[in-house]
Amino acid sequence: MEMPPGPPLPGPASPPPLPGPGAEAPPPDQQPAAAGLLTDEAANRRLVATVAALALVAVALGIGGFLLTRGGGDDAATPAPDALPPATTAPEPVDAIDQAELDAVVADLQAVVEQERGLVFREGIDIELLDDENYIERSRADFEADLAEDPEDLANSAAALGALGLWPEGVDPVEVLGEYLSVGSLGYYDPETGEMVVRGAADTPNLRITLVHELTHALDDQHFDLDRPELDDRPDEAGFAFSALVEGNASRVEAAYTASLTDEERADAEAEQQGYIDGIDISGFPPILLAQQQFVYRTGADFVQALYDEGGNAAVDQALEDPPTTTEQILEPEDWPDRDAVVEVPAPEADGEVVEESVAGQFLIHALASLSEDEPTPEWDGDNTVLWQDGDQDCLRMAVAGDLEALETGLTPWAEQAGAEMEVDGDLLVVTSCR
Repeated sequence: MEMPPGPPLPGPASPPPLPGPGAEAPPPDQQPAAAGLLTDEAANRRLVATVAALALVAVALGIGGFLLTRGGGDDAATPAPDALPPATTAPEPVDAIDQAELDAVVADLQAVVEQERGLVFREGIDIELLDDENYIERSRADFEADLAEDPEDLANSAAALGALGLWPEGVDPVEVLGEYLSVGSLGYYDPETGEMVVRGAADTPNLRITLVHELTHALDDQHFDLDRPELDDRPDEAGFAFSALVEGNASRVEAAYTASLTDEERADAEAEQQGYIDGIDISGFPPILLAQQQFVYRTGADFVQALYDEGGNAAVDQALEDPPTTTEQILEPEDWPDRDAVVEVPAPEADGEVVEESVAGQFLIHALASLSEDEPTPEWDGDNTVLWQDGDQDCLRMAVAGDLEALETGLTPWAEQAGAEMEVDGDLLVVTSCR
C-alpha cells in the first residue's frame, strides 16, 4: 500500500489540522489515542505506520540517515557506551574541511566500514558536503523531483490513511514530507546515481558518524545493488521491508563506530545533533511519522543485529541478496530465514470505483491494534485492501486473514474510536472505514 506516514489515530471526531510552527501541543486529554507513541521504547517498536511509507522516503531521498531517529534506546542494536557527559553546550566551532582533509577522513572511515562489514569498496564515491541552508534546499528539490514522477501515489496514500483516521484532514502530505525529509535528515546516499549528500561542512564527530552510515549504504550498494525500483512498484510491503533491512544494517555499523569514540567525541556529536533538533518544531510533524522512522532504523537494526549474531556478515549478505518481503519478517527475526507463506487474499468489493488496490500488512495491523492493548499483535497471514471515494469521503475496505478472533478483539478499540465497521466473512475479517 503506497502510503506516506500518518499521525496517531484520532477519536471519532474529524482530526484537527496538523499544528504549524510554534503551535503548542494540545492538553493530554485532548490528544489522539496514540499521542503517547514516542514516549515508550517498546511502543516505538510496536506502534508503527503503514506499509510503503519508507519505500516512498527511500525513493525521495535515496537511502539516508534521519536526525530524529538518533539516540539509541534500550533496544538499540549495539549496547550503548558508557554514559556521556551531559551535552549542555555546543562544541567549539571548527574550520570548514577542505577537499584533501575530506579525502583523508573518508579513507579512514572506509577502512572502518570495510572491517565491520567484511567487504571492500570497489570504487570511489561522489560525496558532497553542504551547509544547513544548501542541504535543506538540495534535499527538498530532490524530493520534489522524485515526487513529480508519480504524484498520484502520494495523494492516494494520504486518502487511504485519512479513511482510517491516520492522516489529518486538510494537511498536505507533500508539504509535511518535504519539510520532514529536508530539515530532519543528516544525509542520504542515492543508489541510482551513486551520489552522497551530507549535511555538514566541518570535520566533527557527528559528520564522521553520518559518513559511516552513508558509506555503509555505498558499500552495500556496490556489492548488492540497493537500487531496486521493482520492489517499490509492488503493491505489498516488499519495498518497505527492504528499507528496514538496508537502514538497519547501516544503523548497526553506525552504532558500532559510535561506541568506539571517546566520551568527549560522543558528547560533541550529541550536542551537534541536539543543535539541529532544537531548530525543528516537532509539533509540526505527525508522531507516527517519527515513530515510523524509528521502526525502520531501530527495529530494522534489531533485525540485522539478530542476523549478525546468528551468522555474522554472511547472514546479512544473504538477506541483502534475498531480502525480506513483509514487515512480519522484520518484526520476527527469530524466524528468519524461514518465511511464513503469505495468504493471497482476493480484493474485497468496493462500494464505488476503486482508486487503488494494495496490501496493508502486519505493520498497519500493529498501528491499529496497539492503541489500547499492551499485547502481542494479532497474527497476520495476509490481506488486501481497496480504496474508493463516497462523495467527499475517502473509504478503505480491508480483508485480513489470520487469527480472526484475536484480530477482531485487537482492532475493536480503534474501530469504536474511528467509527469503522468490522465483520467476519468466512476465513477473513473485513474492516470498512470512511472519513
